[in-house]
Amino acid sequence: SDLLILENSDSVGIDLRSPAANSGNILFSDANARGQGRIGYGHNDDGMFFCTGGIGNTRLKIDSAGDVGIGTSSPADRLNVNIDTDGEGITISAANLKPMFTGNSNRSAENNTIAGFSGKWNGTEVARIAVEAGPDTTNKDDGSLTFFTRTSGSGLTKRLSIEENGDVLPGADSTYDIGSNSNRFANGYFDTLYGDGSNLTGVSSVGGSTGVDFNDNVVVRFGTGNDAVIKHDAYSALQISFNASNNFSF
Repeated sequence: SDLLILENSDSVGIDLRSPAANSGNILFSDANARGQGRIGYGHNDDGMFFCTGGIGNTRLKIDSAGDVGIGTSSPADRLNVNIDTDGEGITISAANLKPMFTGNSNRSAENNTIAGFSGKWNGTEVARIAVEAGPDTTNKDDGSLTFFTRTSGSGLTKRLSIEENGDVLPGADSTYDIGSNSNRFANGYFDTLYGDGSNLTGVSSVGGSTGVDFNDNVVVRFGTGNDAVIKHDAYSALQISFNASNNFSF
């Protein structure tokens, strides 16, 4: 049964008063141990803290600015979660529902970030994914997704964006590659290749006609080490080479 009941027809409370350098506390104890749980308020920093598993184990801290720290007594943001085991983090669980992380802000200009995910290496931001406002600043019902990375000694740089109409664009013209000579994508499928090819190495437009011609060698790969190279020399001869030998000219 209740040992103490405070009742009033208006607001009621308990006032814990202590010196400015000390704290006010409510302890939760059992028959074997004192203070297994604690709710306290520190007058020295005007922060409230919650302890479990022992009187000195602060699990959650609300500082004087209202910032909340879980696993830390000095939160560096509105919510600061500090882990002490590899792989820990934040989990949103659900049954037959879809968990969501939502950023909702009323930005006034195009390309302003609405929500973002930032990765920092020891305090330095090295990558970011940003949801950005689109060009319709009246209805505010469009947006894009932008990806940033950082190379050593430089600033955070836009690398790729998915525009509001679905176009996938590089962060800068004629700057970045898709794949590399040693790390290729398996296949690429396109309905149409647009443009005159003037910025593409080894490919240029065929004047006034549909298609492309190749100023460099065309390599057709039939598995590792099985290459066919097609050349068009200065004498208008078409030459096909298999594995740098067995040449055929037309």
